[in-house]
Amino acid sequence: VLYLEQLILKHRVHLSALKVKETSEGLYFFFAQKQEARKLVDFLQTVVPCRYKTSQELVSHDIHSNTFQYKHTFSVELVPVCKNEVVCLPLSLARSLGHMTQVVICTRVTTSLHLTDPQSLQVAELSSSVYSVL
Repeated sequence: VLYLEQLILKHRVHLSALKVKETSEGLYFFFAQKQEARKLVDFLQTVVPCRYKTSQELVSHDIHSNTFQYKHTFSVELVPVCKNEVVCLPLSLARSLGHMTQVVICTRVTTSLHLTDPQSLQVAELSSSVYSVL
């Protein structure tokens, strides 16, 4: 997480945020424009495995001019695994990665997870696209 915070600062992704709020569940970034929030989501997808959901809520509607104001929400879930942590994979996923055992070690986290089977030393890569459908 500290590494990700450093990347956000280094690439100046946080500058377009109106406000950043820290909670026990994570960080909340508030933006004036939907496109600015989308840029943060796109940035996160390029540096860590994650999945996201979007939603919109009607804030106001002007009947006379037929205009709508929406509040857009992007909820991003980062992969909850760090380097050198033990991971228990679902059986079907372990089989699809070349019949690895279900208990593996995460040796590296980039845009994908690099996993090593401690029994056979078999190495596999779990991409963001696979993680996002789990």
